[in-house]
Amino acid sequence: MRFREVIPDSGEKSFHRAYTGEVIGRNQIWKPWFGHWKGRLSSSWESKENGRETENEILSGSGEINLFHLSKFPFSAFIDVKDSRVDDSDALEPGREERLTRYGLRQSFTPESGGVNFNVNLFHDDREDLLTGDSEMSTHGIMSGFLHRGPHRLSALVLANDRSRSQIMDRHKDWQSDFTHAYNPGAKFSLITSIGASGSESEDTLGESESSQERLATNMLWRAETLPVTVRGDLFFKSLSSQSEARRDKEEDETRGNLSLTYLPDDHWRLRGSVGGLVRTGDVEEKSYVQSFTADYTSQLIPWGEFTYGYGAGIGLSNEINTDDEDEWIGQTEFSHNLNRAWQYDWFGPVGMSITFGQDLSYESSSIDEDLGTLVNRISYSLNSTGEESSTNLNIVFYDSRNSGRNDFATQNISINAIHNQRLSRYSDYGITYNVNFTRQRGDNSSVVEDDFFAVDSKLEIEDTEFSSLEIFYHNNRMFKVRNLRFGSRLRASSRSLFLDDLDSESGNEYFWENRLDYNIGKLDIDLRTTWVERPAADDAGTKTITLNVRRYF
Repeated sequence: MRFREVIPDSGEKSFHRAYTGEVIGRNQIWKPWFGHWKGRLSSSWESKENGRETENEILSGSGEINLFHLSKFPFSAFIDVKDSRVDDSDALEPGREERLTRYGLRQSFTPESGGVNFNVNLFHDDREDLLTGDSEMSTHGIMSGFLHRGPHRLSALVLANDRSRSQIMDRHKDWQSDFTHAYNPGAKFSLITSIGASGSESEDTLGESESSQERLATNMLWRAETLPVTVRGDLFFKSLSSQSEARRDKEEDETRGNLSLTYLPDDHWRLRGSVGGLVRTGDVEEKSYVQSFTADYTSQLIPWGEFTYGYGAGIGLSNEINTDDEDEWIGQTEFSHNLNRAWQYDWFGPVGMSITFGQDLSYESSSIDEDLGTLVNRISYSLNSTGEESSTNLNIVFYDSRNSGRNDFATQNISINAIHNQRLSRYSDYGITYNVNFTRQRGDNSSVVEDDFFAVDSKLEIEDTEFSSLEIFYHNNRMFKVRNLRFGSRLRASSRSLFLDDLDSESGNEYFWENRLDYNIGKLDIDLRTTWVERPAADDAGTKTITLNVRRYF
């Protein structure tokens, strides 16, 4: 039995009652190793009052059999039928009566020697409107498997779907197949190749349409035996074709590839070069080629009194040639460094603290666009304390980013996250979580748009973003020292302002309070739940919900 009452803050009440009865049975078929069956019969009645009265009756049943479930070729089949009838006394049109029938089967095979697996799944759904006679049918088929022998692994996946309706011209078919071969003789070399194809056919009131796609992808990784050299390469090809009576036909082929080499002369340096290309033909003609080289250096941590210091630097150069033969050169320079201090104390338990100062500087020069410089300043502080009865975590982050040149833009962000969990007894505990986030963005995005008559100076205005939230929870698994009586409460408040002020005025603010009481004795389960949601500035203003569930097992 289920009882639920919803009270919106607008003053109007809605009432919801639900009664559900369910019978479940299961047993073996002949012998335990041969198989077992499971059946379920359920009936429910719902009544809703929200300005008008609505009744809903649902009768459902399901059955499932599993044969040879402990063998190397288990088989299972199921059927599920659900009959639903909705009666709306105040509606001008009759209610809704529909029946959903779903059945399927599964077959798999795995030999005792291993290395081989095969699965077949077939499902069919039939949704019938008992008032109009219209029905929607869909069939889904899935086949998958793999074969693993030595360094070779083959895998396959085939999907097929068919959907149609009886009284409306609407039919859709689609399929997909993917085959993958992986060759991995050791840690120094791997080669993965995948071939796939897919297609679809549709027929509706707009006419017929069909499409198909073929794909080929390969990925290679090679590491030298004696040198710290790694070579990676990938190649991808796709061919797309579509025809439709309602839209323009489409033909497109795409080929792209990339080859890179990485060299690590020591633990601090990394050198990397790559070449790549993209070619599209058909309805869209496009070509682009890219070459790039990067060099990165990362220092080891340097002791500096009570602090540790580390830095890194990098340079990069790339060249891109597009379809219009426009040659673009891009040069990049980066530098970053961090200063860190850590403390360990034993106050009320082990306490760890750390503070980090960081700075990132980058400069990008382009032969086409204006140069771009970026400076990022970072400060972070963290505190962690873990004891036998409690734990506390505090994280504070300050972030400042400023661009100059191509994009004069600045961003400042401050975020605070605090979490405390406390165990009160063997069965009860509580926790508090507090979050504050502030973001400010400023930039000179002004531009002058000229026409034949006058010039317009346009500037983008960006407002500051503020957010804060507080959440408190309490759990007790033995309320009033009664066994199997559990209580939980959770209170959350969120605001579009700092420090949870102006909760009654800002849009997007919300209060949320949930309480749950569970009790089970023998085969009887009872749970009561109340929920209160308050949105002071919203039109709906929030709701109050009371839900009671009673379950009896036989």
